[in-house]
Amino acid sequence: MSRYYQLLEKENDTLQDQNYDSYDRFFSLAKLEYQHGNFSEETEQQILESTMTKDPHLQKMVKQYFKPRDYFKLRDRMIGSGAIGGKACGMLLARKIIHSHIPEYMQYHEPHDSYYIGSDVFYTYIVSNNCWETRISQRTDEGYFKRGRL
Repeated sequence: MSRYYQLLEKENDTLQDQNYDSYDRFFSLAKLEYQHGNFSEETEQQILESTMTKDPHLQKMVKQYFKPRDYFKLRDRMIGSGAIGGKACGMLLARKIIHSHIPEYMQYHEPHDSYYIGSDVFYTYIVSNNCWETRISQRTDEGYFKRGRL
């Protein structure tokens, strides 16, 4: 199935806008900028910080391997807004590094078919289910194991 959807994505690789909130309006404007041959460093930096990572070392690596279209494909596969998390960011970066340096190994990878839940959705879930206090208390050494058993 993932190979089928990958083919569909290649056929429908247009930069269409189907979303309307402020987060997606920003991405729409960035796509428009890109379509007109411009993609500013400020836009890339804002995308990196809002969706992938704030870590300067990781940002440098992502900038080295990602193209503007990669950011747009990521956003198209996100549910909600916010950052996708460190593991997801690391896996995407690892795939790009392999594709760039040892492309012959890509034939052994399954096509990329992941979706990402933005941190805003995660936090909304935590708050809506009255788990915020538990989450905060688990961030301390003392509360980590104590609250984790509840």
